[in-house]
Amino acid sequence: MEGEEAAWPGEAKIAGRAVPAGTLGGDAHGQTAGDASDGAGQPEGEAFVADISEVVLTALNDDATELMVRWWTPTDGLRTVTRE
Repeated sequence: MEGEEAAWPGEAKIAGRAVPAGTLGGDAHGQTAGDASDGAGQPEGEAFVADISEVVLTALNDDATELMVRWWTPTDGLRTVTRE
């Protein structure tokens, strides 16, 4: 909102893909076997591993006068651009 730019916390976005990592088994009632330390009481489902390709943070500088865009990729590391 006009005059309250410094209150904006910014935005974060992440890009990548979910790679299947197997199934999470349960018994006939949707319960996993074993005690609570191994996920007892959890329903059946699929497990995934996040393969992150990019993370972007967009925010204003401390004076709320410039837009700061920071992004990270596994190949290029962290980069920053500021714009008025």
